[in-house]
Amino acid sequence: MVSFAGILSLAMLAGCGNSSPTDSPSSTDPVTNGDPISNGETGDADSGSGVNGDAPAPDFGAMVYVPAGSFQRDANPNNISEITQGFLMSQYPVTQQQFEAIMGVNPSQFNTGGDAANRPVEYVSWYHAIAYANKLSIAAGLTPAYNVSGVDFHALTYDDVPLSASNAWSRVTVDWAADGYRLPTEMERLWAAMGATSGHDYPGDGVYTTGYNRAFAGSTGANDADDYAWHNHPGGTGTAPVGSKRPNELGIHDMSGNVNEWVWDRTRTSANYPGGTLTDYRGSDDTSVLQRVTRGGGWGNGPNSLRIAGEFGLGFGGRSPWQQSNSFGFRLVRNANE
Repeated sequence: MVSFAGILSLAMLAGCGNSSPTDSPSSTDPVTNGDPISNGETGDADSGSGVNGDAPAPDFGAMVYVPAGSFQRDANPNNISEITQGFLMSQYPVTQQQFEAIMGVNPSQFNTGGDAANRPVEYVSWYHAIAYANKLSIAAGLTPAYNVSGVDFHALTYDDVPLSASNAWSRVTVDWAADGYRLPTEMERLWAAMGATSGHDYPGDGVYTTGYNRAFAGSTGANDADDYAWHNHPGGTGTAPVGSKRPNELGIHDMSGNVNEWVWDRTRTSANYPGGTLTDYRGSDDTSVLQRVTRGGGWGNGPNSLRIAGEFGLGFGGRSPWQQSNSFGFRLVRNANE
C-alpha cells in the first residue's frame, strides 16, 4: 500500500510534512488507545515537533484509529448514537502542501511565510474537499468513495470544480464500503473529537454520556482551551501550522480551532433532527437540502464555537457546498477494514 507521504513524493513534492510546526506539544504528552495508522501502518501518536532535535517531525499524513462505540449526542439521554465499525481519521487537517500536491493548486489565503506549507489548506469548498478525497484515493490505488454524475476524477483538475451551485455535485453519491478517503460524517467527527472510548470521563464500557458537552476537544473541565485550540487569535492573524496545539485523547490535533472542517452531512435544524438511537447515522438524505455542515470552530471564533457538539447543536453550521472561506478546511477518514 502506498503511504500518504509516498503519494506526495510521487507528486514530486518530496519532504511534505518535514517542516516543523511552531509551538507543538511535547513528545511526552499522554495519548491513550489511539494507535495512529498511515494507510494501515502503525506510528507514533504524538511524535513531537522535532524543533529541538529531540523527536522526528510529525507525519502530517498519519491517520489515527477511532474505535467503535456509542455515545449520547445531546442533552436528551434517549438520543444515543452508535458507531459500529472503527475507522481511521486524519491526525491533522489537510495541509496546504498536501492539497497542492494532489490538486496542483493552493487556494489558501494564509499562504505566505516559512510555515505556510504546514498550515491547514483553507478557502476550499465542500466540492473541493470531495474532489481531493477522490483524487487522493486514485493516487493511492484505492477505490474512490464518491461518484458525481458525468465527472471523471482521474482527469479532473482544480479548475473543473464548480465555484457555484451544481446539481450534479450536490447530488453526489457515496460508496460507504470503498477503501478510499472520504469526509467524516458528523457523528464520526463528534465521536472522534470527544476522544471516543479514551475520552475524559468515559465509563470504560457502554454509552459515553458526557463527551458531547465538553468545551473543546481534549477538555477535562480544568485545562485551558488555549493549549488545545488555535482560536480567537489576537490581531486576527489567521491559521497556525497544524499540530501547533495539544491533541485530544486519541492523539488527534486541531479538532477544535484552526479551521472549521467540512463533514459529509447536510444541514439540519434542531426541530427535525431525529431522536432516539441512531446507528451509523450519515445525515439527511433529502437532496433538496444543499447546505453541508462544518464542525470544530476556526481561528477567528470564540470559545463557544469550540464545543464538541457545536455552539448551536447538531446539524447547524451549514454552508453552501460551493462556498469558500479562509476559515474552512477539512480532514479525511477511511474505513478500517476490520
